[in-house]
Amino acid sequence: MPGQAAQDSSVTGLAATKARRTYSHLLNPREHPDYDRRAVKPPTWETFKNRTQFTCLRGFGQSDHRLVGFAEEIEKFTRTYELGDVIWPSYDTLFAKNLGDLADEIKRRDLYLFDIWGYVPGSGPGGYWQQFTPPPGALATLESKLGERWLGMDIGEQDGRYVGGYAGQMTPASASRFEQYRISSVTSSGWATTWATSTRPWSRSISAIIS
Repeated sequence: MPGQAAQDSSVTGLAATKARRTYSHLLNPREHPDYDRRAVKPPTWETFKNRTQFTCLRGFGQSDHRLVGFAEEIEKFTRTYELGDVIWPSYDTLFAKNLGDLADEIKRRDLYLFDIWGYVPGSGPGGYWQQFTPPPGALATLESKLGERWLGMDIGEQDGRYVGGYAGQMTPASASRFEQYRISSVTSSGWATTWATSTRPWSRSISAIIS
């Protein structure tokens, strides 16, 4: 049946055009035109020893504003269980009096510090989530001790919170929909630009590398 053969051929061709294929080439940030244009460079495969890295350890215990047991926790997560070499703690780590000691331990073990998380715009005081300002010297300490192994702060889903929540708190509800949209866009982009200028702005950029 010629008609049936033609139909089968058409179905086969349609299936071929919809076939899913794996992009087998590694992402190389240096190939992007913005790599040389921006002052702060994203990490490359050389940063990660040319292999996929995994994250672990979302936080540390504290007592009297000092991190406690962090060396033992790092040993357990990165060596005993071999879960990953990229440490991913919460924002309260920045306020610890012995933050420099943590940085020294991470450097000694040849690990990475990544994506300090927990900044939530419009939150606090009173709860865990905070719209915080890093204490003076904290980011400089990490920058000086860890260099490119300090991979920056978390933006994550907070840009969505700026548009969906924070902007509504700051902008009169009586404003027109267009005006609300304009203000929320300026607020979100302005915050992201300021945050990225003072920290490492590549949290999302390296997700494809370390996921």
